[in-house]
Amino acid sequence: MDQTVQERPGLRGSGRIARVAFGLAVGLLGAEGGARLAEGWLGIGEFARHLDAETAGCATASPTRIYEVVGRCGRDEHGFLLDQGRPLGNPSARRLMILGDSIGEQRWTLDLGDALQRKGRGQVEVWNAALGGYGTCQAAAAARELAPIARPHVVVVQTCPNDVFGSPVVLTGPEGDASVIFGGGRRRFPRALLHSALFRTGVMQLAGRGQPDATVAEARACAQGLLAALGTTPVVVVHFPALVDDPADPLLREEADVLAAWSDAPGIRLRERLTPRRHLAALRETTADPIHPSEAVQHELASLLVDDVAAALFSGGRGATVPSSTEAAPRPDAGP
Repeated sequence: MDQTVQERPGLRGSGRIARVAFGLAVGLLGAEGGARLAEGWLGIGEFARHLDAETAGCATASPTRIYEVVGRCGRDEHGFLLDQGRPLGNPSARRLMILGDSIGEQRWTLDLGDALQRKGRGQVEVWNAALGGYGTCQAAAAARELAPIARPHVVVVQTCPNDVFGSPVVLTGPEGDASVIFGGGRRRFPRALLHSALFRTGVMQLAGRGQPDATVAEARACAQGLLAALGTTPVVVVHFPALVDDPADPLLREEADVLAAWSDAPGIRLRERLTPRRHLAALRETTADPIHPSEAVQHELASLLVDDVAAALFSGGRGATVPSSTEAAPRPDAGP
């Protein structure tokens, strides 16, 4: 008598599906592990560094931006740079708020505050919300969130070179959604995906490069939203130049793209104030860095800006750098 048990076709199919699913799971886990290693090896772990909101002494994650800055402390609980030991919050002080990227984090902002204090008749506080990696859309989110805390008398907006190719700082929404703005424009996704290194590396770091037009269009909408969020608060827009002298340098095209994003808001073009004096390439913080000015030049920059900012800070007027349509400007969504 034949005792062989015949395997049912349905069981064979289920086993095959289970083996395929197991293989896919193992493959995904391996790819995730490889992506985490790649983030460390290639230095592209920017998104991972914006996820941990528990690092003691550093800025906590905000409701609108994942901007935890591991290893870069010196910020208060709202994300304002601590002003080298000078406390903020004097009710009688004139308050200057800074928005921008890593250029806005530099020493010139403190020099500007000192120059304004010498020029005025009382204390001037610098509430600096600039952060390396920001673009205009992150600055707009920061303006909406932080201006009610700082209650500034004037806001200096340092335009962001990151507006050309995008920013690694993720914008978050109230319903668990998120977005990032890179070279292909804005990408939206469930916030939970940020915990996957495979997603961060493969989708957000490597896809959609080389399309600055879409990114600049996002920046322009966010610039309008930023001005609308500030209402009647005087705004001084400052355009920092690329520190290059060659007319054919591609950085000049990027600078023009940034100016295009802010074309509705006239501002101070520092290129015009700096170039009559010397070659811009001599003003770099390092010879290899065509973006950030040296500390010596930062002190000079403060002197070039102080009259314009003082006119807005002490007169109570809106200032020539604010478009007259600010109150009625549309308020496009600067978040995800």
